[in-house]
Amino acid sequence: LNGAELVGKKTHLVRNGEVIVFESNIRPICDYNGEIIGAISVFRDITDSEVYSKSLQTERDNAERSAVIKDVFLANISHEIRTPMNGILGLTRLVLQSGLAPAQAEQLRHAERSGQALLSLLNDLLEVSKMEAGELQLHPAPSSLEALLEQSVRSHSLTAQEKDLEVLVTIGMNVPDQVILDGNRLSQILNNLLGNAIKFTSVGQIELVVELTHWAGHQACLHFEVRDTGVGIPDDRLDSIFAPFVQTNTTFSSENSGAGLGLAIASHLVERLGGKLEVRSQLGEGSTFSFSLLCPAQSVPAEPLPACITPASVSCWGALSHQGLSKALRAQLG
Repeated sequence: LNGAELVGKKTHLVRNGEVIVFESNIRPICDYNGEIIGAISVFRDITDSEVYSKSLQTERDNAERSAVIKDVFLANISHEIRTPMNGILGLTRLVLQSGLAPAQAEQLRHAERSGQALLSLLNDLLEVSKMEAGELQLHPAPSSLEALLEQSVRSHSLTAQEKDLEVLVTIGMNVPDQVILDGNRLSQILNNLLGNAIKFTSVGQIELVVELTHWAGHQACLHFEVRDTGVGIPDDRLDSIFAPFVQTNTTFSSENSGAGLGLAIASHLVERLGGKLEVRSQLGEGSTFSFSLLCPAQSVPAEPLPACITPASVSCWGALSHQGLSKALRAQLG
């Protein structure tokens, strides 16, 4: 001893072939001159605690190894299944163009839709495995916001047309078009939200809204909303709606069922882009999913507004179910 107190030192002893672990606390006893004349030692048997701690560490290591094995397996099997599935879908489309009888064509279209649903599920599973493994990468680049929105709406126009739904896109007048962000990930978020909205909407419309809330230097804060007039979400499911494998509405028809991964993926991507995905919903009246992103952008030049247009005006174009996507529908709304 050098006069310092020793606390928490572990000592291993062997008794009858069994290792015993002690925690020792040693405090020196000094005389009036500061000379050490003895020590007080306290030993505590912590063998059970050590064994339990090591078992927890072992279980954690095993769980981490299992998670890695699961992610590798999921990624590999998703790739292996996706390749032949793309071949099946391609051949199905070719056969549909070969002049089949109406009944046969309808049966093949059902098969094609089922194949597309399976392919979408595989893509979602692969995306979730990347998220859990921390391998999801972002690639910011200059992008046209209007082109991204148009592409997202176009990809859902046929589905909306089949359900006779109207899809509208509303862009705020001061929203910059040229932004720097990961366009592919933003499209993925919007596609998931639009697909979810169309899935759970039977009558009415879907609206994609983008607004500029403020500027922070050369960065624009853009607010995105996807609104629908669908079945809505029960209050007891709002807190868990972004968890993987959670269904939005289990009472809806089976044809609209899914794995419950789309919203979980969208929420994770929004967080990776620096935002937070939120939802407001009224059962039976529809839902609104929203998020805000801060991204470098080129400011929109200030232009004098016509006398008939108010500062609150927006630029609006829509995809109507009976006309498809038509930018000719641009209008100024006061």
